[in-house]
Amino acid sequence: MRLFLREHLGIVMLFVLVVGGLLPLYQGVGGFNTTGGMTYFLCLSGFLLVATLTVRYFRRRRLYRWLGSPGRVLEELLGQESTDPLVNAIIQHGNASYQRYLGLLTEQQAATEQWRTHIVQWVHQMKTPLSVIRLLVQDGEGSRDPFPVLCELDRLQRQLDLVLSLARIERFENDLVTEQVHLNDLARAVMQQNQRLFLQSEVSVACTGEDVVVNTDRKWIGFVADQLIHNAVKFSEPGSSVEVRIGARPEGA
Repeated sequence: MRLFLREHLGIVMLFVLVVGGLLPLYQGVGGFNTTGGMTYFLCLSGFLLVATLTVRYFRRRRLYRWLGSPGRVLEELLGQESTDPLVNAIIQHGNASYQRYLGLLTEQQAATEQWRTHIVQWVHQMKTPLSVIRLLVQDGEGSRDPFPVLCELDRLQRQLDLVLSLARIERFENDLVTEQVHLNDLARAVMQQNQRLFLQSEVSVACTGEDVVVNTDRKWIGFVADQLIHNAVKFSEPGSSVEVRIGARPEGA
């Protein structure tokens, strides 16, 4: 009720000013011959004002009650209907905004759950090389032959780089720096980083094709190339070979 009175206080003040200003003017030109006529005019005007405000209040009372109670939730208002066009417009707009909010909330929850799944998998993958390194050190094999330890350290480094890249994907546009990149040099650099993986998997990897220059982000294209080569080696049989072929296609091909 207080909100309603504050909202319509200006209308009441305007009514008082208009009536208070017009009555003397109208009386001065002989508008009212008797005091009873003036009283009738004032009572009728006041009655019409009160009736109009009363009708407006009852048509919007649900909205005023909801706005006057800070602890009430939005669903209580959105689930109601009103005969007032303004209240109906507010409810429809609120419903549309609320549905968009629920959609964004669902997307955020899905992204959070996906990220949690990645973190859980990443932690389990990190445990394996740590356990292998611990066993190698306990058995004394790591001191005689550092190659197995270095391979497990490569796995750890790879997992750390992977989770860092996943974190950067959420702000991909802020992390993108384009430059001219020679794909042949990039592929050979990635292969050099994975030499111990090739030896451990007993898979040979060769790079063939022409030297292609593209405008891209060196870090992200390197991440993609590393994933492709790593998966190719991972799912190859020991003793097999993997060929990385680089070439350019004409536009539209």
